[in-house]
Amino acid sequence: MTGCNDLPEFEVVNTQDPNSDYFLDSPKNMVVEAYDDHALIIYYDQTSQADSIIIIRTSLEESAVVIAPIDYGTSFFIDSAGIIVDKTYNYELRFLNEFGVSMIVNTLPYHHEFAAVDSFFSEQLNEHEVRLHWTYCYDEHFAKERSKLSWRINKAIYNESFALDSAVIDTLLGIEPNCNYSFIDQVELGDSIVYTIQLKSPHNLSQLSNPTSLAVDFPQLEMLQWIPINAQEIFLNWRLENVNSEYIQSVLLTSNLSEGSIIYQLGNELNGVYLDDISTYAIIDAGQSIRYTLTWCGPGGVCDDTSFVASTFPFHNMEYVPGLTNVIYGAESNAINVELTEPFYIDIYEVSTTLFDDPGLNSPGLFESLPKDSVNFYEARTFCNDRSTALNAQFNGGFSLENTYTNPNTDLNYDETNIGFHIANELEWEIAASIQYDLQAGLPLNKFSYPVVVGDGELSCYVANYLGCFDESTIVGFFNGDNYPYENAPSPAGLYDVSGNVKEWVEKYFQHEDSRQILRGGDFLAAANECKTTSYIYETGTTHHRSIGFRTAIAATPFLEEWYEWIGSE
Repeated sequence: MTGCNDLPEFEVVNTQDPNSDYFLDSPKNMVVEAYDDHALIIYYDQTSQADSIIIIRTSLEESAVVIAPIDYGTSFFIDSAGIIVDKTYNYELRFLNEFGVSMIVNTLPYHHEFAAVDSFFSEQLNEHEVRLHWTYCYDEHFAKERSKLSWRINKAIYNESFALDSAVIDTLLGIEPNCNYSFIDQVELGDSIVYTIQLKSPHNLSQLSNPTSLAVDFPQLEMLQWIPINAQEIFLNWRLENVNSEYIQSVLLTSNLSEGSIIYQLGNELNGVYLDDISTYAIIDAGQSIRYTLTWCGPGGVCDDTSFVASTFPFHNMEYVPGLTNVIYGAESNAINVELTEPFYIDIYEVSTTLFDDPGLNSPGLFESLPKDSVNFYEARTFCNDRSTALNAQFNGGFSLENTYTNPNTDLNYDETNIGFHIANELEWEIAASIQYDLQAGLPLNKFSYPVVVGDGELSCYVANYLGCFDESTIVGFFNGDNYPYENAPSPAGLYDVSGNVKEWVEKYFQHEDSRQILRGGDFLAAANECKTTSYIYETGTTHHRSIGFRTAIAATPFLEEWYEWIGSE
């Protein structure tokens, strides 16, 4: 027996009292994340005093408790018991040891979802293949490490009103570090397809992606242009629909004059440009119509084609000059920048005596003829009207040139909207005489003071007829390379005698203080520096002299508008 004074002493144990020697601190820095689509992972800071952790999970429908021993090599718990996607979970955590439990700590609510891919789109590769692209950064959604992902692609084929067929495509792809994935699907030409995609696990499918749709078409011809450059060349320019840069395998161009032979061929290029010199494979005449066929084929063997009629320029010995941007006109000392010029046709040769005497002449031959000289400005204008009228006979009333001068003797200038011949204006003349250009882009590339063969060198009697060479005019086209030892000496546009032989009347384009008319190009009595392509002089329009001639031009824009319509109706 013991008395009251002999009672044993008891030690107070309170693991939730910070002042107690047995205090057990609560979990800290808790974070809830998705481990995968059917499990959550709870991170927390460990404490050496705890043996286990009590995890209470609650949701609107249920609650669950688990006590897990603490492994001091880890500081997380993976909860995979009945985790469902599209549900919000709350967690309460407390530590446990032999003396008791810590205070409860709540995590923030966590909504668990199996998100759709971040982006999803399709592109047609060719007539039988579609490539699907999507972005999905797995490690931004889930903590579990994976080396491969399983994907489900849903495919529905439609006509105009309802689905004709559907398919499910399952594929396994390795994890992409850059998060970008792709898949090539086999399709049929004419299909209209809607795709969606989901990430697939043994337990769930992710949310559906936004749909991507396309119609499996074969590229169509988006643009076609042809321009008669001269009496034997046609410039062709086309663009195919940009379904995909790899869609087209070949593009072939043939014509009714090529006897089935391919005259031009491209690989997988959607844009095509070709200058067809018909004279290299057929006998051609000015204004002759040609039926071209453009055929384009895909890698799968499907082809499409279009046929169209084009024609050469109806007048011999003239050359097309395109509209150009940012042309520097004149000599450097007083140069003018012309932002945009109009396209035109211009005589390759100075108007010859033979042509002047017969304005309706339309022949490639030059007839060993001298340039028409001793012609005044107004007589040259009259010839332009005469030439327009005389050449109409070859069209049998189906196409008609117009007079560009109402009164050659009094008009201030020619009518630029009329389809007919005019004296080349000063801007047209200088461009054709001096500017090297990109025909397709319409960009000036270089400018020459003399024929191209001279380059930066000095003018000589082997390339031009100027002071001290012949003392009289030479036949038109004399410097075409056929009269050895004299060289082939055209301008960049292919014009002859723009330096020397006879100087040429031009119409005014710019404002001039001098009321007299303008002569360009120098002559056989002019010094070399007076024969530059930027040189000019003023002269009274009524002047006749054996050193004065001219060449004609046609405004291309109004001419081609009418010419295309007429060729299309033939």
